[in-house]
Amino acid sequence: LYVLPGLADMHVHTDRATLPLFLANGVTTIRELNGSPALLALRDSIAARQVQGPRMFVSSPLLVGEANRFRHLVVKDADTARALVRRFAAEGYDLIKIYDGLARDVYNAIVAEARVKNLPCTGHIPQPVGLDGILGVGQNIEHVEKIVYATVGVANPDTIQAPVIAQRIAAAHITVNRAGRECRPGSCRKKPAGRSSGAPPADPCARARQMARLNRKP
Repeated sequence: LYVLPGLADMHVHTDRATLPLFLANGVTTIRELNGSPALLALRDSIAARQVQGPRMFVSSPLLVGEANRFRHLVVKDADTARALVRRFAAEGYDLIKIYDGLARDVYNAIVAEARVKNLPCTGHIPQPVGLDGILGVGQNIEHVEKIVYATVGVANPDTIQAPVIAQRIAAAHITVNRAGRECRPGSCRKKPAGRSSGAPPADPCARARQMARLNRKP
């Protein structure tokens, strides 16, 4: 017999229905990186042992420069940025989620106010800010491919100077979360017709569900 510490999934998009899947696979801590009041309430219910689930850390909703298909808030000026961070701190969010399209002055206002409120920032690398801007303020990075997009672009990924960039990131003392393909509740592909029931599903959500079934005690 042996004992392992609980695993942590540092980039999830979840809801109450999916919480048992984490526990079934040994994940006892998660970071929800597109938060909402409902997810804050879920986090607090788990902490109070009213709901069974992994310990949750919940980010703010996505702060974006342009509208997108996910839950988000468009931020166009620095005053609004600061006010939003203050609001998120008062509401009890654990960190701030940076997303695409933020202007440099807006980004700087978010990060500065978050520092005042002792809230870490993590997320994408807005194009107007770039990797240098991220490293300069200590924002953590989600999705390792964002480093490629911010340095050499999608057309020339093989030209990236990975060792040099890795050294710069390490010197800035920030973390990079690899973060795979997004798997939001209800967004996963259905099982393809004709797939053998014994074959492992190609979709990560389906694999998680299959593992939960296999690990469930009778």
